[in-house]
Parts: sequence; structure tokens; C-alpha cells
Amino acid sequence: MKTTLKTVLLSGAISVLTASSSLTAAPVVEKLIILGDSISKHGPAVESLGWSGNWGMAASSEDKDYVHLFLAKLTESQGGKAPQLIVFAEGGGTITGKGAVKDKIQAVGADLAVIQLGENDKDTSEAAYKAPYESIIQALKAGNPNVRIFCFGVWGQPNANGPKDIPIRELCQKHGATYVSLVAANRDMTNRAGAEKRFTHAGVNWHPGDKGMQAYADALWQAYTDPAAAAAADAAALASAAPKAVTATVLMTERWDGTSGMKWNPEPKVDTGSGKNAAKIVAPDANGSIMHVAVLPVEKFRGHTIRIKARLKGEAISEKPKPWNGVKVMLQLQNAEAKMDYPQAPTSVGTFDWTDVNWTWRVPENIVSAKLAIGLEKVQGTLYVESIEIGME
Repeated sequence: MKTTLKTVLLSGAISVLTASSSLTAAPVVEKLIILGDSISKHGPAVESLGWSGNWGMAASSEDKDYVHLFLAKLTESQGGKAPQLIVFAEGGGTITGKGAVKDKIQAVGADLAVIQLGENDKDTSEAAYKAPYESIIQALKAGNPNVRIFCFGVWGQPNANGPKDIPIRELCQKHGATYVSLVAANRDMTNRAGAEKRFTHAGVNWHPGDKGMQAYADALWQAYTDPAAAAAADAAALASAAPKAVTATVLMTERWDGTSGMKWNPEPKVDTGSGKNAAKIVAPDANGSIMHVAVLPVEKFRGHTIRIKARLKGEAISEKPKPWNGVKVMLQLQNAEAKMDYPQAPTSVGTFDWTDVNWTWRVPENIVSAKLAIGLEKVQGTLYVESIEIGME
């Protein structure tokens, strides 16, 4: 056969058309599964959160959450054929929690899967975070070896959580899934529901609002239609948003000498009998609790390690009925789901001279309220607190 320039050009044109057709003729998605937490779906919680919806918190309506925004785009791209939508999502959802329903996830046999998890997981170790996340991906693949999987990074403004995002990126690369970056969305504080002033509860306002949900849907759609461009955008956003190294910094101190920057409710009595200014807390019996609470600037500590140093002295502190009772130097942390956590310093009983107590705690990204409590719980005796120093690492 004689090869001519015309033949070569025609052959090339046919190849281009064939390649173009293969790109646009992606298999129709029959089943779409969403694995998430409250950002994907949260049922009514009027009393605790002032939230009455049954969709992605805090979208103004179901069609404004990222799940249904993406679903609408996908349906349109399929000529009006909507996939079956299966949602495994709930308020406070965790990676380990989804691991408990792996059999159900596998049974779906999804063509397309979206994983939106990590915000409520506290332990980021290999065993508690990465391994359970990987088992979810494996369950999806066991249900359908050809499933396309998209994994969101973690929500948490302004910088989210790099340590949580890193293993998600690694697992995407390992298993052929696509990472969906939220770096740019997290940097825009107007994406948070609080900027839209539709809700009053701090927990609801922590979530992405309508603008933030649109940012979620846009990021997912870009990853779905052009993963290379999504990866390039993620790399560029990471380069421009690299968080600065945080050095150990003292943010607040209390010495009960008239220079305090902390406001206590109620204010403790100040004792000067030992030559030191100190808060004096007396529990005449072991039947109740005496607590003094100060509000902390949660925005400063969110996503960082808080460091607390307190100088204490105790007189005749009785034995603790429970391990968590006794002398209290304790954080009261409320997250976006209105769940409380009470990390506290290890403390002694009996009589002890002035002692320094030092401890640290990693404050999650979804904390909306932080307080510090000092006092005595279910013990009898007298506690003196000379000073408290609160810093960040």
C-alpha cells in the first residue's frame, strides 16, 4: 500500500477523534456512595445545635450541600441519568466508625466512591488512622475492582491539618484513588458557615456554609473530570500555604497579683498567708465539686498543641473515688458536634508542697470552645494555685 501525506493526516485525525471519544465516553455511574461525617450529612439536632436539616451541615438546603451539588453535575453530564445515591454519613462520623460497616460498604458495589472523613478522628497514628482508612478503600475495591475513589482532605480553617492529609494522599497514590484537596477552600474564611450568619451555634458555624459547600463540590468535580489539573492545583496551593513553624510561645499567664489576663467564673479567693499570691480553693467535704473556669481563645489553639504549666500546693487532699476526680487543672473542649472532651493534668492527693505540673494536649481542628478549669472534684481538702502558664507548641 502506498503511503501518502494525505493518508498519514487522515490516519492521525482518526486517532485524535478516537482518543477524544474515549475521554468523553466514560462509563455511566450507576451507584455513587458517600462515606462521610456531618459535612456530608447530619440529622436534626435542634436542642443541642439548633440544626433542623437532614443533609450536609450547614448548607441552607439539601440541594446546596456538596453531595447534591456534585450529584446534579454528574447527572447532567450523564444526559439526565442520575446514579443511585448511597450515603454512609452522620454527625461525628469517624474513620474507625466506617470500618465497622465495611461489609455493607463492600456490598454496595459502587462505581464511584467519595470518602470525606478525618475531622472527628483524634488519634492520627498508623494503627488508628491510616490503617482503618486503607481498609475502607479495600472494602470499596472488593465490592467493585473498577470503582473510582475520591478522597477529600480534612476541613479545618485556616490551614486544616497537614498531618492528617499526608496519609490520605499516600493512600490515594498507593491504591489508584484521587486526592481532593481542600487547601484553597480552607484558606478562604468566607467558606465557613459563620461568615453567612444563618446559624447561632458555634459548632454549626464551624462547618462549610453554602459557599464552602460549593467549594467542596467544585474541587470534587475538578478531580473527577481533570485529576491532573486538580493535582497541580493542590501542589500550588500547598506551596503558597505552607504553615510557618510554630515555636513554643506563652500566650496567657495567671499569678493572682493583679496583672491577670484571665477572667475566672467565679473568681477564686486569693490567699497571701504563705507570702505568695495564690488562689485558695477549699472543699469542706467530698460530696461536691468546686470549679473556677476561664475561657480560652480557641482560634489560637485550634489544631495546635496546648502546653499548660501550673504551680500547686495541696493540704489534706482526700483519696479520689474515681481516677479522674481530685485536684483539677483541666481543659473543657467542645467540638463542632457539641461533644465534650476533658483532658487534665495528672495530680496528687494528700499533702504536698509547691509542685510544678506540666502537660500538653493536641487540640483538634474542629474545636469551637475551649475553657480551663481549676478546682477540687469529689475530694476534701485545700488546694493552692500560685500560677498558671498557657502556651502553644
